[in-house]
Amino acid sequence: MDLEQDSNTNTSGRGGGENPIVGIPNGSACPADSEIFAFYENKLQLFARKKIERHLASCDMCRESLTLLVRLHNEAEYENDAAALAGGQIEADKAQVARVLAAIERDDARQRPVRVPAGRSWLPVPGRAFAAIAAFLVLAMGAFVIYSLCLSESRADAGLKAIAQAVRKERRTTVKVSGLPYSPYSSALRGGSNTNDLAFDNAENKLRFALDKSAPPAARLNLARFYLARSEGADWQEALDILQGLAAAGVQSPDVLNDTGAALVALGRSGEAIDYFNKAIAANPKMSEALFNKAVAEQQVDRQAARQDYQKFIDSASDQQWIDEARKKLNEIQ
Repeated sequence: MDLEQDSNTNTSGRGGGENPIVGIPNGSACPADSEIFAFYENKLQLFARKKIERHLASCDMCRESLTLLVRLHNEAEYENDAAALAGGQIEADKAQVARVLAAIERDDARQRPVRVPAGRSWLPVPGRAFAAIAAFLVLAMGAFVIYSLCLSESRADAGLKAIAQAVRKERRTTVKVSGLPYSPYSSALRGGSNTNDLAFDNAENKLRFALDKSAPPAARLNLARFYLARSEGADWQEALDILQGLAAAGVQSPDVLNDTGAALVALGRSGEAIDYFNKAIAANPKMSEALFNKAVAEQQVDRQAARQDYQKFIDSASDQQWIDEARKKLNEIQ
């Protein structure tokens, strides 16, 4: 098929798209989608790339194909490929798109804007292409923000798992810290178990990023859980400060309320703690941690109320290990 026949075939739209762009005059046969995509990925030789740029400046359908291919490719790429995000791929894409826009602008200066029928956009075709490419860039940046948030969330989850590992054999709080599994209570502090100390050090390293007050609430909550679980020095006050900061920012989930009460119990402020456990139970009546913790706090101020709440916990809880501990505490105050 000669070049003149290809040109005539494509006067009303894109043809088969299998003709190579190299050597084809500007305005003739449209390149294949694979060539447009290779152009976007900057995989073409300089001569071939310049040919496509000139062709795009005069071909509405190919510009739209470029926009579509780029958008579909990057909606997946930027969500799943952290290396592309971290490696400056967005800037490379901007440079590639900028070359296309420069060619389009030169062509626009020589053409009158083409108006479309009533009821559709009155922007010239190149203007619509520009808007589509701009929308793609916004999507790409949005994907980067989502990726950053997801990364913070995954780091927070890793920190919580490290805390759970540190308290796997024993816990240092009389109360239940939300999000952590059962382990028997031990009053041993740092230095009592080298294994536990190393595990707490590991958890602290994983959550170090959450020291920044602008870290996601989930990360800040896990940092407070870490301080409560480690229970040494000023850890209880550190946990309380973080939890009260989350509440002031509007984060008042049952977990935040329960752990605020847990910090207050550790600081010897059981009366205040009971109010937070009641709020947690009101927010989530099935929250067994808050009911158990409320009974622990009531042992210091109202033993009769403590007996009643331990019994409620025993009757409603599903974890047999926590039930056995509650029953033991109940027997101690009978």
